[in-house]
Amino acid sequence: PKTGKNSGLVYAENALIATTEAGGRALILDLPPGKPFKWDAFDALKEGFDVRGFIESGFKEFEEKLTKPKIQLADWRSSKAYTGKAPEREWLVNHTFPMGSVSVIAAMGGAGKGMLGLDLALKVACDYEPDLLNPYPMAFGNGVVQHGTAVVLSAEDDRDEIFRRLESLDPAGERRKKDRLIVVPMPDIGGPMPLVVSGKKNPEATPHYYELKRQLLGLPDLKLVIIDPLGCFVMADTTKDQVAGAFTLGLFASLAKETGAAVLVMHHLSKLPVSEKKTITVDTVRSLIKGVTAIVDGSRLSYALWPLDKDNARGVCKAMSVPWERNKVVGGAVVKTNAPVDMEIKTFIRNENGLLISVNEILRNVKTPESELRNQLFEDIKKAAEKGRPFTATSDQSPYNRKEELSIELRHLGRQKLAKLTNDLLDSARIFKTKAPGSSVSKWLDVLNGPFQMGCGKFEAGFDIE
Repeated sequence: PKTGKNSGLVYAENALIATTEAGGRALILDLPPGKPFKWDAFDALKEGFDVRGFIESGFKEFEEKLTKPKIQLADWRSSKAYTGKAPEREWLVNHTFPMGSVSVIAAMGGAGKGMLGLDLALKVACDYEPDLLNPYPMAFGNGVVQHGTAVVLSAEDDRDEIFRRLESLDPAGERRKKDRLIVVPMPDIGGPMPLVVSGKKNPEATPHYYELKRQLLGLPDLKLVIIDPLGCFVMADTTKDQVAGAFTLGLFASLAKETGAAVLVMHHLSKLPVSEKKTITVDTVRSLIKGVTAIVDGSRLSYALWPLDKDNARGVCKAMSVPWERNKVVGGAVVKTNAPVDMEIKTFIRNENGLLISVNEILRNVKTPESELRNQLFEDIKKAAEKGRPFTATSDQSPYNRKEELSIELRHLGRQKLAKLTNDLLDSARIFKTKAPGSSVSKWLDVLNGPFQMGCGKFEAGFDIE
């Protein structure tokens, strides 16, 4: 068959689904040890194999798992479960994507997340010759520190498109030396393969999921699994149903734990707000990840990619000495994490292959005259006040603590440098500390004749004025 499975297994999977939906019980049992792949009931009878005992033992094991309490509190006493030295955290990409966990990567269509994922899989699957300046291959602005088998399930790109991308990313064919890269183009094997479906009462994992897990567990040195995108592998309503979202991410978290690999789930962002009064922040982008909150909450880490506004994109292209093009420059950052990670907002620029490359280090080394930096900070302070989101010279609302809202030329400056530029503007009376309506404390930054300096400024709804 087109799926590469034998007809008996296809029949068994269909029978399992039909039996379960009808309220019955059905199992697909693994072959007894030492039996070839095409060994079946006919061979069993011919050999005098105890078929009944084999089936009964399978059901007995299944029922024991059902009746055994999921939680045994005694097993988790600190004297038993948490002794010795705590294991060190392992990373797939240094301080970005952890091993043995599920992470979500969200972006709008066409941003380039599929190409980023394929490039990451290549760097995991291929060997790399380190040198003093480049000890690791880079992805998402940090070093790829794990090497082994990488699996990509791609529901949107066919074999020809994937082949073209691999050729552009790996023209020398390094991927074939160890042959550890597996990229499955779902359009070429019959289309989407549901791993989760809506059951009669609750979401359920499908036989496809269990077969996939079986094969993944059999792969040597598995380091990475990419599911691209989530919506093509889940036939349950993760846009409204919190249970469906929690079950799906919990299932993939379990898959990561059992395989020890990093599981990356590609997902979509809603369109960014177009209102000029809406400032794009990391929290804003996190709220745009499609679906119920369980999608983000169920992941160990969520990473988002979004297009930079035209002014900042042009600034990046100017600093990089490349012509500006639409969708050329993209921002990226961890927007949710349960572990200490690199929280810096990355600036990506698209190369000739369409791959997003982090240019933070390059931008950090661009020497911009201090007078230009002061002028740019002045403009940013003015815009923030006009939007109802004024800065303060210090505290949580300072330019440094809200660097994501600054122009690209300022984002890579340290706390002391930004504080000096702010004080320079205050000393030269280009900006002022003003009072909020009803307050006796002058702390909000504004320009001469700006809304807060004139006493008529209004804070944006939801802005933290404490």
